[in-house]
Amino acid sequence: IILFIVDSGCSKHMTGNLKLLTNFMEKFLGMVKFGNDQTAPILGYGDMVQGAVTIKGFITLKG
Repeated sequence: IILFIVDSGCSKHMTGNLKLLTNFMEKFLGMVKFGNDQTAPILGYGDMVQGAVTIKGFITLKG
């Protein structure tokens, strides 16, 4: 079995699911604006671990 994670190269990785993160730090970091002009507050950040791969600095959004 070959497993891999595709990294889109985006400037910030985001999730609304805190269960996916380790080392979560709750801190309001401003707002993010999407292409459809909707906004969401950034509630904190943490690291996502998938097997042997750790992606640091995931931001957490409300919703």
